[in-house]
Amino acid sequence: MARSVFRVSVLIFGLIATVGPFARQPAAAAGRLHVIIAVDSEDESIGPWVSTDSMLVSTLLLGNVDEQKLPDGAIKTISGDQIGAGAILNAVRSLPSGSDDTILFFYSGHGAYDEVEGHYFAFSGPDGHLPRSSV
Repeated sequence: MARSVFRVSVLIFGLIATVGPFARQPAAAAGRLHVIIAVDSEDESIGPWVSTDSMLVSTLLLGNVDEQKLPDGAIKTISGDQIGAGAILNAVRSLPSGSDDTILFFYSGHGAYDEVEGHYFAFSGPDGHLPRSSV
């Protein structure tokens, strides 16, 4: 009995090892991933938590996205006294992105809704209001 289980196991492993390289692999998506992470770390009520969010999102992406898709410098983090509407919009405008590229914008901080502008990001600094539709 033990020999037949062993033979079946070897046969299954052999088939997987032989067929595996010839199995169809999903095509890789074209383009690169550009990431902008904006966190309002200066806000006294949420600063430590949003800083952790920034680290976790970066770690998640760096550990799971192919290096060819997420090259060095593809993750731009805006935090501390740099956070604000101008810094975010400048970061978006300066991305060296092509038509096949993907842009991921991650924000961790306060936000609100207004009847005129809709949803917006609310930062602790002087440049503290950015409508979501502008991004």
